[in-house]
Amino acid sequence: MERQRPIELEDSDTPPDYRNKLLSDLSEHIPEVSISPKAINLTTQLLDHMWTMYGDPDKDTYLLYHNDEHAYDVLLRAVAVTTILREVAPSYVDQRDYELAIIAAAGHDFVQKNPFDDITDEELSAQQVSKLMRQSGFHKREAKRVYDAIIATTTTHSEDGVHQTHVRRGKRDPLKLIVASADIQATTMEGKMRMLTDVPRLYFETHPLKSSSLTEHIEGMTKFLQDQKRFVSQRLESVHDDLEYYFDEATVVAIEEQYREKFRNHGRSVLEVIKDVGSATSAVSEILAQHMTELPSTPLRAVKLARQALLDTVASLHNH
Repeated sequence: MERQRPIELEDSDTPPDYRNKLLSDLSEHIPEVSISPKAINLTTQLLDHMWTMYGDPDKDTYLLYHNDEHAYDVLLRAVAVTTILREVAPSYVDQRDYELAIIAAAGHDFVQKNPFDDITDEELSAQQVSKLMRQSGFHKREAKRVYDAIIATTTTHSEDGVHQTHVRRGKRDPLKLIVASADIQATTMEGKMRMLTDVPRLYFETHPLKSSSLTEHIEGMTKFLQDQKRFVSQRLESVHDDLEYYFDEATVVAIEEQYREKFRNHGRSVLEVIKDVGSATSAVSEILAQHMTELPSTPLRAVKLARQALLDTVASLHNH
């Protein structure tokens, strides 16, 4: 899983062939693991749902970030984390956990922006996915593990930052840690290109084009990018305590060594970018303004322009 995958921005009006994509990627990354047909079928069904509901740019429900692409990225990161845990701590994680991890990752955002105040998106998603698992022939115990893993991806937002408060709560099932980590550790696992792609997607998903002026959007995105420093720092600081909740001390040390070996360079690239942009607020805003001279026609166009501007910003600061 160390090879960097290209990060695409070409949203299509036709659904990807997730079945063959999934089979190909699993064959490449975990050729020794046999994934059951029912797991492949359900995972494909969940990914197809994510595209139909949130990945089709022609629909009103389209989301720039929380769509099928994000679900699939989380799935691949879940496979990477499961592999590390299985290699280091086979008594905690076995081959069967791969199936549950990819199902939970594919369906963790099954429900987005639900209209109810008394239940979260994650709870509704967990309910729907666990129900589909039972209908597909999975054991009740397995459906409950996936339910808990999806709940573990729940985030709380405050002045202190973004936290996954369910990770260190309840049963110490590593599947919860696998899926929660895969969901929120994208930048530290994949590096600066992931961050520079996800920042504009997240920003424009939460800040619709017509909600602000162009100047306000530029200022907002500059701040959003700089806020990544606190976010990434929190993610890195939380790793040890999260691992300690699930594993003994020797296992924690071994897992952390594997994390450093596989992801250190990607994490460093993110920290370098954060350091550069944090000390050059005006430069970030100026380059964004050069690319975005007027409000783009579509949110996806805004994302593409903003991403290129951020790439140019990083290159400019690096050269300087």
